[in-house]
Amino acid sequence: MCGLEGKTAMRNRRILIAIGVALMLTQPWQALADCSFHVQKTPVPSLVGKLVFASCTTTDCTDSHLYLYDFASPGLQQIDKKSWNISGSSNPVLMLDGKAVLFSAVDPSASQRDLYYWQIGTKRLYTLTLPSDIDEDVKLSSDGKRITWKITDRERTQTQIDTADLTRANGVPTLQNQSLIIGGAVGDDEVSGPTFSPTQKFIYYYKGTGSAETVWRIEVATKVQQQMANAYAFYPVDPDLYEFLYAGWPGHTSPDKIFVASLQTGTATPWNVNDCTADNSDPAPVDEDYFFYSRRDPVTENPRYELYLGQISTGYAWSLDALKINPKTGNALGANYTSAGRVAPRPSRTLR
Repeated sequence: MCGLEGKTAMRNRRILIAIGVALMLTQPWQALADCSFHVQKTPVPSLVGKLVFASCTTTDCTDSHLYLYDFASPGLQQIDKKSWNISGSSNPVLMLDGKAVLFSAVDPSASQRDLYYWQIGTKRLYTLTLPSDIDEDVKLSSDGKRITWKITDRERTQTQIDTADLTRANGVPTLQNQSLIIGGAVGDDEVSGPTFSPTQKFIYYYKGTGSAETVWRIEVATKVQQQMANAYAFYPVDPDLYEFLYAGWPGHTSPDKIFVASLQTGTATPWNVNDCTADNSDPAPVDEDYFFYSRRDPVTENPRYELYLGQISTGYAWSLDALKINPKTGNALGANYTSAGRVAPRPSRTLR
């Protein structure tokens, strides 16, 4: 999928991406109020690691392509190749070692989405799922050994969330031990956007469509479900013992914002880097202070989502135009990042 659901046709078409992210226990975002967004003219802070994202120009993202940026050797590379004979590539997720990418795309021969695996620097593309259903919204576990994703039947009447082991025996990626976690009919009971908790005890997801969307979690072992965020909430990411992130909007006329929801108090706090005059979505933190996200200014002549690097402790933001990452046309959505992006290592935290 190609972007977070907002108040646009893109959202209504369900071309969505979610991203696994990481934050520390004591959050620097608490120091600043919402809407502390300030675009900086200074150079983008130095980073290492790799970044992937999707870019599309149509409202349903059927023309979506994937791009890779390696901070060790700057230069933007289109991932999907014409020889692969696929279209609408989206949902890019980097393997933890930064050597491969998982994503979904449409196989024209079957006219449906499947999950794919590409080893960076090679020509071969591996198909992970069977052409019997629609497979999308893929996420990776924190240890890199399992995936979770959304499945919709070909008639588009039923949805479900599954998990499976991702093995790479003899270098060939395959899925094993596939398991159904939860299902629901398309519409109010539709399940989407799954993401693992760090220990894989829970899977967070959102249910419903449009203004009825709510964030939930399910305990994998017991199948006990719990609602985690109210209406207008979708695409949960980075659940841990204390909080999780999600995107949402306070009302039909308000811009999309990124929220941090407390698991202890049940309250949700907008991130201070939100630009309250623009749509903010697809958070992909680099470490405890920096994160990538997509921002769209609705008052511009041709509004489109562009990638920014935000700093939580200051509310500062840097456009990735300076690194020649943002496409000249179309939307840049669903950033996914791997490898510690700052000099300081990430502190350990209690996981759940």
